[in-house]
Amino acid sequence: MMSLEKRCVLMVIGLCCFLMACGGVSSDSAVTVAVTATVQTATTPETTPTTHAQSASPTATTQFVDDKATTQPLHQVSLVEFPNAGSIDFTFSGEGHVYVVYGQESDLYVTQSDDGGATFSEPVVATDVSNVFVYPLERPAIAVGADGQIHVAWPEDNFPNRIWYAVSADDGQTFSPSIPLSQPGQETVLVRLLLGSNDSPFAFWLQNSGLSFAKSEEDAAGFLPDRVIDEQTCDCCHPQPQWLNGELVIAYRNLVIDEDGRHIRDIYLVKSVDGGETFAEPVRISDAPWYIASCPFSGPSMVADGDGTLYVSWMDGRNDSAGDFSQTDIWLASSADGGQTFSANRRINQTTDVYNNLPSIAVDATVRLHFLWQAREAKRDVLYYTTSSDGGETIAPAQVLVDSRDNAGRRPTNATLYVSSEGVVYASWVDRAGGYFASWQTGE
Repeated sequence: MMSLEKRCVLMVIGLCCFLMACGGVSSDSAVTVAVTATVQTATTPETTPTTHAQSASPTATTQFVDDKATTQPLHQVSLVEFPNAGSIDFTFSGEGHVYVVYGQESDLYVTQSDDGGATFSEPVVATDVSNVFVYPLERPAIAVGADGQIHVAWPEDNFPNRIWYAVSADDGQTFSPSIPLSQPGQETVLVRLLLGSNDSPFAFWLQNSGLSFAKSEEDAAGFLPDRVIDEQTCDCCHPQPQWLNGELVIAYRNLVIDEDGRHIRDIYLVKSVDGGETFAEPVRISDAPWYIASCPFSGPSMVADGDGTLYVSWMDGRNDSAGDFSQTDIWLASSADGGQTFSANRRINQTTDVYNNLPSIAVDATVRLHFLWQAREAKRDVLYYTTSSDGGETIAPAQVLVDSRDNAGRRPTNATLYVSSEGVVYASWVDRAGGYFASWQTGE
């Protein structure tokens, strides 16, 4: 269970890193738009947990290929700033229609764009009765259905706390009164949303160091009582749900304690074939254990292509021989059998002597994989972007999309990636000055 002390440590790490550079938080929720602007930069926690002895090298070798088939230069098209936002995420609903949710002070705001993120509407407050836990790693959850309803969920800033939910049925002009999804007296963090049949919402979060979820009843306004999927997981790493051929799959960082009492925090997948009524035994995705005594604050990213192949990307420090987070890597594994088995893990980052973290993965209409992650280097913090056209067997050299040296040392963190059918790359992230949403176009 994540104790009050541990939650306070998490909040102190995030708030200290964020507010030290921001100089406080303003109540101004205005959105500033800059087209063809220089990319801004961001923040990441200053303190990292201590690790133990690490395992052997990866079992698959990645080939890094620099040719026109794999390398596509990106040119920034637009950049939108959300000043003083402490957390941010987004989702698309149809081509060009993007919804951004961000946390500021103690509320969540939702804004939308009909032109692919070049301009946004006036932000609307989506929360009411509960103060929102605004923290870069605690990305607010958002999902938009085919019916146009906008769903948001968040953990409250309290202890013990609850997961809350609200929905807009009028295209984001107003939101319903908030309702709690979790039971009182619990420790809850890192909520994610997924829409099921008839756009019914499913919510997933970490509760008392376990993986929990709640789903709404078909054609009903309320949620069924929340349930526990796994009672013991890594307590500060977000889960990632996904539909795969009508089956519910959830990637998450598990916690296994070996016979010597050492903590192993590897990536697992759990599946339900009946919409969350029952769950199969979790399947291990990591093919080498990562021994780490405390939470690394880094969950997986997952996507499925049109053929039903599932791809999972994550960070771990299996090759961090010093045990001090001086070397962590971004990994990829795939499954072609519905998540029953996974391929050998392949390393995505080419530079191996830095702290790589928090990957986000996307797949386009040509089944090209796209990766975005943050890296802490000796003289800068960056967001790296790369692609693979063959399921990760070969990787294009990474490009820097955001560089902390461009903006007074602000550190980019907690990026989310999306790629449109036209090949436009979209991303959001936060730094010490606020949140950002930007787009890039491929081409020479």
